[in-house]
Amino acid sequence: MLACGFATLLLGCSSDDPVAEEKPFGLDPGWNKLAGGGDSICSRGDAFSFFVQPGTVNRVVIEFEGGGACWDASTCAVGSDSFDDIVDADTLTGTLDGIHDHENADNPFKDWTHIFIPYCTGDLHLGNKATDHGDVTIEHRGAVNGGVAMDWVYENIPDPERVVVTGCSAGGYGAIGWAPYIMQHYDGVPVVQIADCANGVAVAGFIAIIDFVWDA
Repeated sequence: MLACGFATLLLGCSSDDPVAEEKPFGLDPGWNKLAGGGDSICSRGDAFSFFVQPGTVNRVVIEFEGGGACWDASTCAVGSDSFDDIVDADTLTGTLDGIHDHENADNPFKDWTHIFIPYCTGDLHLGNKATDHGDVTIEHRGAVNGGVAMDWVYENIPDPERVVVTGCSAGGYGAIGWAPYIMQHYDGVPVVQIADCANGVAVAGFIAIIDFVWDA
């Protein structure tokens, strides 16, 4: 082990000294919550964070969380159930089955590194604007938050064998929007995009929301 070799040379450690098991990315097994930092932010000013489950193979699944949207005073109001406005201890609650269950032998991503990007901006992970909705101003910064998470992925997984970009509902639109950029970054790497409950078709009014409310 390289680290042990340096320790032996510099500190004179013996081969009998216990060596800590190497942790992928320096993270613990299971889900790790990482602070977003930088310019990342949730809709009402709370801190953004994302989750990483280290894998044992050089493959990565990048998942965008789903959950509604907000575009006006009613849907963006405090207490609105149109979207989730924070990342908290309950963000992963109820999502630990299916592809999130990395102990399940039937999970095709069981051994993959899993990136879970929470959704707290009401803009399908695509916005970059603080918008005044009358009684409330919302930080529609989904693109910023996604960028912070993807910067971590690019730095720590520079040359994966395969990538899957996925999401459900609002997360599906996030996957659709982000996949071309991820494909461009990982040029030559097989990248597959899977969007559930997000058909990628939008009416003119929706396009106006994307352009003028979220600046996506």
